[in-house]
Amino acid sequence: MRAPLGGDYRAAVRKHPGVVDGFMQRIAQAERQKAATLGSVATPGRYPLTVKQMARQLYDKRLELDEIGRNDFPGYASISVNDELVLALRDGIAGKLRDARLAALVGQQIDYFRHVGNTTSLSGTAEWRLLARELCKAELEVMERMVERDEGDYTGMPNLPYLQNDIIVENGAAPVSIRGIFEDYISSRQILGRGKEAEKRWAPVFQKFIAHLGHNDASKVTKKDIIAWRDTLRQNLSPSTISKVYLTAIGTAFNWAVSEDRLKDNPAKDVRQETPKHRNTETPKGKRKGFYQGRGDSYFAILL
Repeated sequence: MRAPLGGDYRAAVRKHPGVVDGFMQRIAQAERQKAATLGSVATPGRYPLTVKQMARQLYDKRLELDEIGRNDFPGYASISVNDELVLALRDGIAGKLRDARLAALVGQQIDYFRHVGNTTSLSGTAEWRLLARELCKAELEVMERMVERDEGDYTGMPNLPYLQNDIIVENGAAPVSIRGIFEDYISSRQILGRGKEAEKRWAPVFQKFIAHLGHNDASKVTKKDIIAWRDTLRQNLSPSTISKVYLTAIGTAFNWAVSEDRLKDNPAKDVRQETPKHRNTETPKGKRKGFYQGRGDSYFAILL
């Protein structure tokens, strides 16, 4: 991939991170398409999409399939809409349905998004229900378009604004995979012959962090999130482990993401966990800590 940066060196340096990020987004999109085509499984959450982005994808795909049906199957438009399904979708949107019933409506769609790495949501979580309800909205909008098309009307527009726009941006920022930051940071270290120990030691840290958050979007992480996670870790881990392993892992990887222009700032940079100080021991008179003490012709290192 190549992209012109202009003839001015300073301007080129400023543009470079954003251009490279664009390359990475194109590569990620190609990987998602490949996974969908070949039926391979991507790492859950490796290519995160917002709830609204997934709903938009479902909406567009459903309408595309509807158009194929009208072209390929005579009489397709004569099939009436399932009124019971419409009522079920409305109940799903309202939050009246239990998880099992929601899964019967849109569970297969959620499994697909997990399959291609767009979400990590699991049944039984608030994140899963939020996604399920949003997909119900998209499905209901599709059915409204289908009824309109049955009458030859292709001018209908969805009621949800984000289904009308070509570009979906939530909270002003595209999602940034926490798991992707970790994996790419480790890859950047391995190029330099480092990172093997960090990969082994930090992988569980990031798994626990994502599980605690309930999502995989680094752009949504705040300082309060990091503090709440630290406080949760205190229940089972020593202050030293929290400081030297858990906070260090997140802070280091997020710092790297900031330097690579993937994040605007590092929410973990000012979060600390104090550790107990070792009891000071008094150095015996006549001996200086860290110095060699001679004995005859020999010298000995003294650690006090």
